[in-house]
Amino acid sequence: ANATSQAEACRHQQPLVRTELQVFIPRTVAMVRCLWHFVALPWLLSLCRIALAERSGQAMKSTLSGVLSDECQGSEVDGNVVSLLQQDSMKKSFSTEKTTKKVSELEQDSTKKSFSSEKMTEKVSGKVTSSSAALSGLLGATSLGVAGRPPVVSQVGLGILLCLVIIMAYSQFASAASSGSGMLDRMIPTGMDKEEVVSVPPSPVQEDTYGFAVASLVRDSQKIARGEGAFALRSSRMLAALVLLYVTIFCQVGLVLQVKWYVTPQQVSMIRNDYSTFEKWMYDGHTTLTVNGKHRGIDGYFQPENFEAFDPELKTNVCSIPFSQLSFLMLVLFIWSLTCAAQIKTGLEFLFCLLFTVANASSMSECLGDDDQDPSDAEQEHIIRSLTWPMKLWIAVTILLPWLFVTIYLCFLGCRWLAATNDFGALVSNAVALEFILLLKDLFYNALVPERCKRDVQKTMLIPNMEQEQAGWMVFFGSFTWGVFTLCWVLAYIFHVQAVLPEYRWDVHDTCAKYLLEMQR
Repeated sequence: ANATSQAEACRHQQPLVRTELQVFIPRTVAMVRCLWHFVALPWLLSLCRIALAERSGQAMKSTLSGVLSDECQGSEVDGNVVSLLQQDSMKKSFSTEKTTKKVSELEQDSTKKSFSSEKMTEKVSGKVTSSSAALSGLLGATSLGVAGRPPVVSQVGLGILLCLVIIMAYSQFASAASSGSGMLDRMIPTGMDKEEVVSVPPSPVQEDTYGFAVASLVRDSQKIARGEGAFALRSSRMLAALVLLYVTIFCQVGLVLQVKWYVTPQQVSMIRNDYSTFEKWMYDGHTTLTVNGKHRGIDGYFQPENFEAFDPELKTNVCSIPFSQLSFLMLVLFIWSLTCAAQIKTGLEFLFCLLFTVANASSMSECLGDDDQDPSDAEQEHIIRSLTWPMKLWIAVTILLPWLFVTIYLCFLGCRWLAATNDFGALVSNAVALEFILLLKDLFYNALVPERCKRDVQKTMLIPNMEQEQAGWMVFFGSFTWGVFTLCWVLAYIFHVQAVLPEYRWDVHDTCAKYLLEMQR
């Protein structure tokens, strides 16, 4: 009887196991393909490009060295011929005009060839130096602990962080798709089936001008579709909400463009000129030019003792370059980028809920699903359960997407402005000023929206992505992926994306350490 019951149980469990494998294997294959296309393949291509650059540089160096050796051998042979003729003429005392002319011609020829060999030597050394500088620039992204290179981060470390972000984001998506039991929860057997399952409440619409526009469009459109209330009043509130929203977007975009036109270029120009003067002075003129026509020193020619005779004003400006204090710059950029990431996260969740969670309705009269509620009760919550496709597209295209685009562009431009701020005190002040631009939507909402409209926004809810949620790894720690993503963005911007100081040599920190200590005293 026991054997029969066990066989019966195994027969019932086999379809479940097969179903789990059918779900797990395609997801694993998709994750491996994603990692290969976005992380492993670009990294391998960059290593191949660096190896080819090394081989081509070595081939060029060997070719130029062969040419130089041939020229030197030719000059040595001519010199030997001259010496033999002179010895022969001294022994035999045979001085004729022909021999004298021949000797003089050979001497002149040997002098010309020796001079050409010297020029060839200088030319070869210059080309080898430029090729080595180019190779060092290509290899700078992967070298660690070398002077003039990024001291901590390499492409390997950045690739590991990107792998971590992709894996955690994929697990979070799998968790949402499977109602709380994500891939990470199934991979780590910790008794997840014993964890509690809780109901997910509706999430409120964000209380700012964007949330006010959404709430007004949905609630007033429902009233108009049902024939309730005054048409002129409801349509006027929708129009006022949209006008306030577009005024907010206009002010944000206008301030961003003003910063781009009148603030950032001057800051970038000043910091580039100061650093170019520093490079030319510290490397005794042994420099190359960047794409912006600014000087960058060549490895092996850096003279730290030249800093003592450097101009005092330029010394202060150079030592205030944000890249000279990497930890401080990374901290400020991380806080600013995390502020923008919080806005992007909220906008993406709103957009995802609007397009995929909220059901499609044939009419706006049934969008809130509050047929059984008392319309005179102002404390009741109204949950957005369905919307028509035209309303979904209107909200997505005219409200949510502009919000995301403005936030992303402001994040990038803010990082550029902060990286070009040539003063540590102004660096913090500029970060606060950027947050002021980002939070204009809250300022306009709190100052201009009436209290009745604010209460309507507070009572307007979004339907949750899932009705029940089981405790799990991604449920408790999924939002931390945004912190990892923000850190990856900061590292990528500083070492790969930023164009404030292209080909930065990382040679200011150690040079200015003693000077900054004296300034603190």
